[in-house]
Amino acid sequence: MSTGLVELPRSVCTTAELTSRCRWLDLAVLLSIGGRERTAAEYGDLLARGGLRLRRVVATAGPHSIIEAVPDVGEN
Repeated sequence: MSTGLVELPRSVCTTAELTSRCRWLDLAVLLSIGGRERTAAEYGDLLARGGLRLRRVVATAGPHSIIEAVPDVGEN
């Protein structure tokens, strides 16, 4: 059984922000380094492709959140 915890300090866009701040950040990141801003659901999909499961997103006082992911070992 695989165990562990991955913590990623990332900007996580809310659905409401997709029409404002995150759209501009998404464009800036795309043009500068070829990346993009993501919602929690999009991070969940991305993590799943790597065999991880999104456990939770922890808001911080700053502009980034902490994304917690664990190995996806399936249901027993």
